Amino acid sequence: MKKTLSIIALSTIAFSTVAQLNTQNIPYFNSSKMIYDGYVSKNLKWNEKDLKFDYTGSTKWNDFNSILFNDDGAISFAAGNTWNSPLTGFTNNQITQTALENNYTKMKITYDGLVGIGTKNPTAMLHIIGTVGNGNKGLMRSKITSSGTKNVFFCQDSPGWNYNQSTVKGDFGIFWNDGGSKNRSAGLVIGPHADKTSLRIDANGNVGIGTNLKNNTYNSINNYFKLSVKGSVRAEEIIVETGWADFVFEDEYNLKTIEDVAKFITINNHLPDVPSAKHIETNGVKIGEMQKIQMQKIEELTLYTIQQHNEITDQNEVIKNLLIRLEKLETK
Repeated sequence: MKKTLSIIALSTIAFSTVAQLNTQNIPYFNSSKMIYDGYVSKNLKWNEKDLKFDYTGSTKWNDFNSILFNDDGAISFAAGNTWNSPLTGFTNNQITQTALENNYTKMKITYDGLVGIGTKNPTAMLHIIGTVGNGNKGLMRSKITSSGTKNVFFCQDSPGWNYNQSTVKGDFGIFWNDGGSKNRSAGLVIGPHADKTSLRIDANGNVGIGTNLKNNTYNSINNYFKLSVKGSVRAEEIIVETGWADFVFEDEYNLKTIEDVAKFITINNHLPDVPSAKHIETNGVKIGEMQKIQMQKIEELTLYTIQQHNEITDQNEVIKNLLIRLEKLETK
């Protein structure tokens, strides 16, 4: 108990010196009836008789702050204010210790080192509870620079335009700002320290895995790829939304003759409408477009096969008729 009182006394001296509080607001610590070991506060005074805190502040602007040393070894930081309205839990300018902590605790440190912000019952080393509204952004890390304040913050249930147009109600968000009114250049990187293997989201919403997205240009178009991966990709299924090649079966489609196709191959060393090897090596393959081209060639091959089938059928009929005539001639 002496150790506890010493800590309280030191805290009392420190807060009294810094805030220059009226010593009348500091209770007599040896009271056996106090649920809390002690407190340092503004506009709050322990009422020994009624076992309540008396509020001694202005009746118009009700504000107070208090540090409560709980009997279980925890420390609670409480504060409250309201304008021309009664404070929650107060009766005749008095409030119990329990009501004070339940209604006004802003931060709490438990005896085993758990820290709660916005909660009096932390369940993790750092436990934060808050909503997006009223300027509460959850967990924020800020850095003040000459260009403005750079922020990274985490919040839950972030509705749309308040933070990012991609969010919908109920989302948990990780957001950042490079100091301007909107994200202009800053990106978010998740990865091991001093390692090139990471995930990066740039200010344009492009995602790079194993790449920092410095080279994100295709056919002279900047910020072309929404997802860039340096390495292999594994997936059970990939759906590519693109046009298809059924136009080959339209009556007005101009199907090249086999002779024209053979001539084109002799000159160019690749099929008509199919990118060359050099083009693929330089620009890569667009999966959706290539699937469409391949299907176009398959459908053209089908038409060539049908043509050959018809030609063979006609030839077989001619051969059949010739054999009949030959048999008749041999019979005579």
